[in-house]
Order: sequence, then structure tokens, then C-alpha cells
Amino acid sequence: MVQKVSILALVLLVLVSCESQPKLPILGERFFDAERKDTVYHTIPKISLQDHYGNRFDNTQLEGKPYVADFFFTSCPTMCPVMTTQMKRIQSKVGDKINLLSISIDFKHDTPERMQAYIEKNHIDTKNWFFLRGDEEQLKEVGDYGFFTAFGEDDQAPGGYYHSSYFYLIDSKKRIRGIYDGMMEEDVDKLINDINILINEH
Repeated sequence: MVQKVSILALVLLVLVSCESQPKLPILGERFFDAERKDTVYHTIPKISLQDHYGNRFDNTQLEGKPYVADFFFTSCPTMCPVMTTQMKRIQSKVGDKINLLSISIDFKHDTPERMQAYIEKNHIDTKNWFFLRGDEEQLKEVGDYGFFTAFGEDDQAPGGYYHSSYFYLIDSKKRIRGIYDGMMEEDVDKLINDINILINEH
């Protein structure tokens, strides 16, 4: 009888432990698919851009891992250097458990060669960090329909472009699980913690 009670107690302990594990929200639009009897969430559409080596990049190169994405440009004099420093901090904390994407919004000037120079200047490890570029239409599709973010040319903005400082946490199913201000260290601390939660979720 004692053994049976002990086993039952262990099972209950495991169940309580599983229930107490935090889970991240799923952000964006959603609808209920009556045919599938399941909720369908917003997902990031197929990414087809060019990487910092000049090669074609798409979602398959993410190896099914979660990733953190941001939007930047190499000549940005204000936000981007801070955001890059924070992305480096994320990489140092979580290693290759996730991927990192930095998508340039300067389709006129940010060539693969220019992005490589930026990588070298900032001593960036690109083993799981991809720097991407595209034409105006490709970038607009990724920004508008994928990440719900706006950016573009602006003569009044530092460096000639406006954009947000957000970091986006995307799970292996291409769903947005968190949005964080890459200029705020405490927000990035939360992102690092949420990455670990997301990894344990898989």
C-alpha cells in the first residue's frame, strides 16, 4: 500500500510540475478552423532574401530552430549599434540553441560586401547569425505581412531611414512569441529568459 501511495504521489508531483512550467503567448491574428477543429495562428511567411555572402537565403536554412529577428541598416548612426550589441549578448547567453536574423532595410546601399564589412567591424560570429538583404518589394512583404513593422526612407531620420528597435522571438512553427525593445537592456534580459522558456517548450 505504501508503494502504491508513493507512486501516486510521484505522478501528481510530475503533473503539477508540468502545469507550473511557464508558456509564452502566441501573438498576432488567429482564427478557428472548423474543419480542422483547431486554432490557426499568424505565421511569418516564407523568407526569400540574400545573405551576407550573396547567396539565396530561405526558411529552410533555419534548421527548424526558434530565432530572433531585427531590422537594421549598416550606416545607422543611432539605434542599430546598440541593437547589434544586444544581439551579440543574446548570442553569448544562448549560443546556437537559436538563430539570429538581422534584416537590412537599406536596399539601395547594403550590399553583401557592405554587410560583411559591418560583420567584421563589429566582430560578429555568423555561425548562427544571418545578415539579410532584399529589394524594396521583398522587404515590404516581410515587414508588413510577417512582422507587422514599418520602415522606410526619411530625410529627417538619422541615417536617412526610420525603423523600429524591436526584437521578434519566433518559434520553430514560425509564430511570433514575443516582441522586445532592443534598446532596453531589461527587455533583452526578458527576451533571453523567454528564449529558454521557448526552448524548454519544444
